[in-house]
Amino acid sequence: MNRSTFVHAAILATAASTLSAPATAAAGGVTRARDQIIRSRPRQELAGTTPLRMDFTVVEIGDGLYDYRFTLTIDNHDESWEPGQSWGWVVFADAQSADSPLPDFVGDPDDLPIGPWDTYTTSMGYHNGPTLWYVLDEWEPAAEGESLSWSGTSSYYTEELIFSTLVGSGALANFEPMSFLGTGCDLEIDASDYVEVIAPDSPFSFRFDLVNGCAEEATFDAVTMQVSGALSLSKTLFQGARVYLGAESNVGSGAALYVPPGSSGEYEVELRVMRDGAVLDTDAFHVMVE
Repeated sequence: MNRSTFVHAAILATAASTLSAPATAAAGGVTRARDQIIRSRPRQELAGTTPLRMDFTVVEIGDGLYDYRFTLTIDNHDESWEPGQSWGWVVFADAQSADSPLPDFVGDPDDLPIGPWDTYTTSMGYHNGPTLWYVLDEWEPAAEGESLSWSGTSSYYTEELIFSTLVGSGALANFEPMSFLGTGCDLEIDASDYVEVIAPDSPFSFRFDLVNGCAEEATFDAVTMQVSGALSLSKTLFQGARVYLGAESNVGSGAALYVPPGSSGEYEVELRVMRDGAVLDTDAFHVMVE
């Protein structure tokens, strides 16, 4: 989406907001917004024993099949990565001395090659799961944040997967949890209800709405605000357990803020909806204090 709306408004100094929606409480603590389910659960914590992470999404595509999309990233969350380190024998949907949770996975040939690997295979024994081949080829990321992505189908559905890297010069992943990013639907964020002109040393407010236009659930875990101009400001408007927003529904909130004295000038306010540190969408408006 990434659109900008140009208006005259105000710079922000402090913020407090909570998510809200037309809602009624249901059994088991489930909240319904516009007859759709909003639910949350704790974020999958990374074990911290490898600088690698693997994320995945899953989407039902019909005929009893699900499309899985995987992303392997050198995010260096354990701060052990050094340039020149490499990893190979990547087993995803791994299982220890048991059947893989995706035993019939078929990799998409259109995604090949994936880094140094040019086909898919299967590991069996202590580690069991789909594997990138040739297993002794190693991926050497050049910079933190570099990633590889691939996809494939299975008749099995799961929101919990693990992965391993069995060879390499960096800290290896050994049955590490993947991060489930939902069903592949990304949210949009929209800002509204802001005034056109405001004076310094006065209150300011606006509204933001998160919109899921997909036929599947979408997820997020943070909403942030960035203000650029003569004064800069970063604020977290919401952060917590991952929120699951039902199909074709929305949730939003008002933010109450204050414009400090001596802050005259023009600024841009950018709102971001995020998941696991990744920006899903932004909306921005220009503001004027005078």
